[in-house]
Amino acid sequence: MNSRRAILRSGIASAFILTLSAFTRRAPTESEQRLIDHYTNNDPGWALLGKTLLSTDRAKGVVHASFPAEVSNLAGRPFRISGYMTPLETSARTRHFIITRRSTTCPFCPPNEPTEAVEVRLDTPTAFTDAEVAVTGRMDLVATSDQGLFFRLSAARMIALTES
Repeated sequence: MNSRRAILRSGIASAFILTLSAFTRRAPTESEQRLIDHYTNNDPGWALLGKTLLSTDRAKGVVHASFPAEVSNLAGRPFRISGYMTPLETSARTRHFIITRRSTTCPFCPPNEPTEAVEVRLDTPTAFTDAEVAVTGRMDLVATSDQGLFFRLSAARMIALTES
């Protein structure tokens, strides 16, 4: 027991911990950054939605969203966003999915933030794709969620990435 404490107090343990933290906190290499950028969507809508502040009520198991005025103004209005599909149904064609800023299949990408996911309900089913997509629909804001979804596009449709 005393020998373990002596090792932990020694400079060897400190050097090991510092070396280990250098590996876990290093900046991505150029090729890793290209992969991250390849699977990250920089649609300006994500920056706008990202201004939403979140707070957690751990006792109730829910998260509350506080929408700034510029996000609140989106409620009930048409909104267009592009990103990557995460299906919520098991069928080959889907009407219900989540669109996220980053692809969930990218092993180098950080996970999506709660403000980087929009629930989508399409009028017409579409085939799942792992390519970047764009959707438009009526924006609904969800102030309290136990699922971590605060934005919903209703009466949505798929659009070409070049459409505005």
